[in-house]
Amino acid sequence: MLMPPFLREHMVPMGWATGLHVALAALLTVSFALSRPPLVPPQISIKARVIDESAIRTEKDRKLEADRAAQRRREEQAAQERREAEREQQRLDQLRVQQEQAAETERQRQLAQERERTQAAELEQQRKDAAAEAKRKEAAAADAKRKAEEAKRLETQRQAEAQRKAEQRRKQEEAARRQAALESDLARELEAEESRLQAERSGELGQYIALIQQRVTRNWIRPPQAGAGLSCELFVTQIPGGEVVAVRFGRCNADDVVRRSIEVAVFKASPLPKPPNPALFERNLVFEFKPDR
Repeated sequence: MLMPPFLREHMVPMGWATGLHVALAALLTVSFALSRPPLVPPQISIKARVIDESAIRTEKDRKLEADRAAQRRREEQAAQERREAEREQQRLDQLRVQQEQAAETERQRQLAQERERTQAAELEQQRKDAAAEAKRKEAAAADAKRKAEEAKRLETQRQAEAQRKAEQRRKQEEAARRQAALESDLARELEAEESRLQAERSGELGQYIALIQQRVTRNWIRPPQAGAGLSCELFVTQIPGGEVVAVRFGRCNADDVVRRSIEVAVFKASPLPKPPNPALFERNLVFEFKPDR
């Protein structure tokens, strides 16, 4: 049979205490037996000589005194035994108190160890819970970051796609506008060309060029070295309103001085005459300067 730890630890002191109690009980039993008065043998009537009454009285007194002394010794011995028994009981009581205190100390120690183990287990569980919570939060933060990055990437793609489509629409609209402008310009050019052709066929273009030649000739100051039969092809650039912005020479039989005088005459003729038909207006005019005709 298994014995409790408390009994195993205190088995020897308890054995000593039990033996002392047994010895004390035996001692008390012997003391009680000794304290009983001795058995007096029955009086036997015998024939005796007549002795001196004073001697008998003296013997009785001596015997009585001896009995009293014996009784005192027995009482003292009993008192001594009671004191020893009380001291032994006090020692046993002290031992019992010490044993109880030791048992209580051991119980408190075991309780403290159990509390320490419980606290350590609770702290370890709290540490594990905190680590698990931190890991869960880290995983949640990583998942949230991943989702945010994915959403940002999708939004960037969406914006890029929207920009691409908007740019494509803009280019298509721009191409459509350019195409429309080209078609419009082409239509205007065709219309202007048609009007120009009609003006040319009607002789209006010749009249327009003749007006320009006449104005340039009127503004030309003939240098001394300009010979007869002077002929120069002129390329004149004008802006709407007839203002001359540039003059170039083509075929020309004049020297630099004469050419310079012709150029000055063209700029002095600016603004050039307007054409009778707006369709005849040309930014770049080509005509021949022949002042001797």
